Amino acid sequence: MVKEIMKNLSLNLLALLLIAFLSSCQKENKGILPYTEAINKYISYENMPVNEQMNHIARLDTVINSLKSEIDENPKNWEAHYFYAMALSDKLNGDSDVLDFQKINASNTRRVSKALEPLINNAELKTAYKHSPQSKMTQIWGNLAVSYVLNGEADSVDYALRSGRKNEGFPVASLEYCRNVLNSLDANAILFVSSPIDLYNFMYLQCEENTRIDVSLVSVDMLMNQWYAKWLNFLPNMTSPTNTNCSDAKLNSIYSVDSTKYKAKNINIGGSSVNVNPQGTNLNNYLYPPFAMIFEIIKHNAVRRPVYFTHSAATYTPGILGINKIIASEGLVFKLLNSANEPILIDKAINNLLNKYKYEELKDAKSQQDIDFKIYYSDYKTAFIQAILFLSKNMPEKEELSALVEKFEEIFPEKTNPRRKDEAGIISQAKEIIKQKEEKTAKK
Repeated sequence: MVKEIMKNLSLNLLALLLIAFLSSCQKENKGILPYTEAINKYISYENMPVNEQMNHIARLDTVINSLKSEIDENPKNWEAHYFYAMALSDKLNGDSDVLDFQKINASNTRRVSKALEPLINNAELKTAYKHSPQSKMTQIWGNLAVSYVLNGEADSVDYALRSGRKNEGFPVASLEYCRNVLNSLDANAILFVSSPIDLYNFMYLQCEENTRIDVSLVSVDMLMNQWYAKWLNFLPNMTSPTNTNCSDAKLNSIYSVDSTKYKAKNINIGGSSVNVNPQGTNLNNYLYPPFAMIFEIIKHNAVRRPVYFTHSAATYTPGILGINKIIASEGLVFKLLNSANEPILIDKAINNLLNKYKYEELKDAKSQQDIDFKIYYSDYKTAFIQAILFLSKNMPEKEELSALVEKFEEIFPEKTNPRRKDEAGIISQAKEIIKQKEEKTAKK
């Protein structure tokens, strides 16, 4: 009896193995890969240079089909869900590098949006390879908004932006950050931001909340594209245009070669002539097209318009352009000046940090875990640390030092926000200065 049972079990196991083998063969014949292999194939594609990606975009079909097969079999495999949505977005909507706005449409955008929906606020999702689901949602609907403008359908921009927000794109914490930045800028400013996602968050506020529509937005990353440089001159119904003063012929000249040579130049910044010396990214001060365009925009506009950089846009751009010694922090932004003064405009920074900026969404624990928002989060911390360090070294008697330290500890409590060694040292030094000042006052 036992032998018979064991025999039946063995046969059943053999049958199951055979079914699994046949199923695997069937998948292989259909080009279905194991989902981990499909993910690695996607990451390999993402790490290719842009020109190579355009030649290998067909491989996304295999990735998409393989991950969809895995999701059908294991609906709660959130890693597969995540990479499926990322690959589908790249295929149908374009990522930040390979964009063809003429091919982006509402139907495909809704399809990608639906793939992202199960991942929004999903506590079980542990994967975030490149973007959070919320920021990816921002990107796909922002791309659609831009495509409407480029295709002469500017009236549909509101539909794209509002749909993105309805589907949890344009996260409230990111919008709070962008609102803080915009509301602290001087009138008629030009603001250089970094990625398309940054640009779309700022654009949402301008288009849907009518916030600071006098400000012109320029994405440093998107200046890789000649069409974007041309587009900046008009931007219908999107944001205030940025006059690049570049004819089509000049744009063709800049973008037709790997880099453009600039010798030291005098630029009129706010009415004063300033000598700048672009450092370039290779020999002889040659600038790659995006940086050449930034230089042209500044050269033409800085005489009458204030120019700012967000922290991420200021990471490397000013150094390449040779203007890093004439920018100063005002908190969350750096302002282009007409002379080399202090590295921080302290009174403006203090007013922004203590009076103008709002921090309600910043304090939200969920926002702090967002892979994309962590960049903004770091900008806030850096802005406070810069101001506290400057006051401690140069103006220790200034009463705002205590207020800044108190606000910093309220927003970034040490218990939940471990500090780097340098941050801890700066805060400790400031507290000691405040303590000595209080003791000195008490003795009087």
